[in-house]
Amino acid sequence: MTRIYDGYQTLIACSLDANVVFYEKTLQPPAVQGGGAIDATTMHNTLFRTQIHKTLVSVGDAKAMCAYDPAVYNEIMAMVNKNQQFTVSFPDGTVLIWRGWIDEFTPQDLVEGEQPLAEIIFKPSNLDGTLAGEDLIEDAGSLTIV
Repeated sequence: MTRIYDGYQTLIACSLDANVVFYEKTLQPPAVQGGGAIDATTMHNTLFRTQIHKTLVSVGDAKAMCAYDPAVYNEIMAMVNKNQQFTVSFPDGTVLIWRGWIDEFTPQDLVEGEQPLAEIIFKPSNLDGTLAGEDLIEDAGSLTIV
């Protein structure tokens, strides 16, 4: 197993509208979180407070800072709060797929002499389905290592 040495060229794509291109400047893939500790201390402890891990795992937000064309507003608005598949392609060819929705598209201040950017926040659902009457199935996503 190797590691990536340069973040260039890491890209993200959405399944609901493959024609929307995010001109990524930075991309933060989703975090994996244990959810913190469960206090297991009782009056029978004699020296230490004790704790144990939780059973379930959470997937954290993914974020991107992107250059954009104002023409994408309609496409982005159509994908906000719509459960779909996201694909992150890493520089070494590794592909991470998970399900969630676009939660925020926040354009930054427009400044003379600087490229306009927008922050996009992707929320994970870990559910396969569109929330429109379908049976929702827990979906862990996938990681394909090249």
